[in-house]
Parts: sequence; C-alpha cells; structure tokens
Amino acid sequence: MRLSLIIPIFISFLVIINGCVDEPFIEPVKAPYSVVRVVNNTANVSNVSITIDGAQPVAELANLGPNAVSAYFDLKSGKRTFLVKNVATGDIMFNKQIEIHSFERTTVIFAGNFSTVDTLRTFSAFTFDEGEVYVSGAPNDGRAHVYLIHSSAASPTHSAKKLSFSAKYNTASDTTYKDTVYLSTASLDFSGIKSVTNVYPGNYIFSAISATSDVVAYTTDVSAGKRYYLFVVGEPNNMQIVKNEILPLPVRSK
Repeated sequence: MRLSLIIPIFISFLVIINGCVDEPFIEPVKAPYSVVRVVNNTANVSNVSITIDGAQPVAELANLGPNAVSAYFDLKSGKRTFLVKNVATGDIMFNKQIEIHSFERTTVIFAGNFSTVDTLRTFSAFTFDEGEVYVSGAPNDGRAHVYLIHSSAASPTHSAKKLSFSAKYNTASDTTYKDTVYLSTASLDFSGIKSVTNVYPGNYIFSAISATSDVVAYTTDVSAGKRYYLFVVGEPNNMQIVKNEILPLPVRSK
C-alpha cells in the first residue's frame, strides 16, 4: 500500500479514538442568590400584598399584617421589582426595583404613611444587609445580637424625628435596673439602624429618645444565641417599639 494512502487512514483512526475520550465535566456557573425577608411597618395601612417580579416566594406575602415579618426565602440577586398593594382597597402603594446584593441576608422594610395624594405620601422602602450567607450571623457563645431600627417616617402632619437609643439592664439576681447605657453617640434618621452585638442575656428596657425628650420604652427579655430586631414604628406623634426574635440562619455556600 502506498504511503500516501496509509497516512490519511492513520489520521482518521486517531480522530475516531480521540472522539471516544470523555471530556472533563465543567460545573455550570450558578446564578448569585440572596436570602431575603420582608417587613410591613406601614403606619396607616393594615395588611399589604407583595409580589417580587410577579411572584410570591412565601405565602405570607399575599397578606402581610401590621408590623409582620415574613419568613426568609431565596431570591435571585440584582434589581428585583417589588409591587406592594393595599389588601383592603387594591391601591398600588409601591412599584419599583430594589437592589438585592449578591449572597447577602437582606431584610426589606416598607414603612411610612401611604396616600393616593403624592404630597401626603411618605411610604417608602429601605433595606438592611445583615451579612453574607456564607458567614455566620450567630452571636458569641452566651451572648445575643440586638438591632434597633428607625421605621417611623414622617406623616402628613408631623416630621420624622431623629432618635437615639438607650438600654437599662436587669440581672436575674438584681431587681434594680442598672445605669442607662446610651447605645448611639449620634441620632438616627428614619431608616437608620443601630447594631448592638454580643450583649449579655437578661431583662432590658430599651428606649428611643428624640431631641424633644420623647421616650418610647420597651421591656423585654434577651436570650443567648438569638438575634433581636426592635423596630420603632408608627407616626412620629405615636411611636411604639415592636420586637422580632429569631435564631440565626445556618451558614450556606455560594
């Protein structure tokens, strides 16, 4: 057989053999996700319905009550469209995109006074990024995390107030509260958040204080191993503090 025939046959044989070798499997790139929950701190509307990009990831978003907090759910990161409606009237209260950062645990808070009149409406949203999903959000052993959140926006008749916070601590063996400890050197505007991490468990009086000496006090027990969210809610002339208590979410991978 001529050499000119042998070479093409040999090359064809190599191509066939090479095609039978398995290609290495390459893991597809996963889309960034975030872990999100939603809070209804609306001052003058009771129940709201919320969709995100046209869907409701958890059932309670269909009818989220006053100062209620939804369960956490996974959400594709990026700019997501939140549509909020008044359950009682069907009025659209909010229809905008909110930036959800990749691999964050994020609380989305709706607060303020809703009106169909633009000049009377202070309803808005703000977010609280609580840390990456792949980093533990748990307090140190024997301690707790506390977050004070200013959700009292302006109303048609009252301006929003700057707030500072204080705490008094009562141990199990002492019936008198300790001296006031101020938790913020500067006042917080609406949507401001103060983190108080790794506090001792026990009974506390937390207070929100305005420049005009208005005090909203809330007494609660703080247990080790948990995270506490104290929301200052309502209109500026009628504020109150409501509590949300959770166990830290487990650490997850990207």
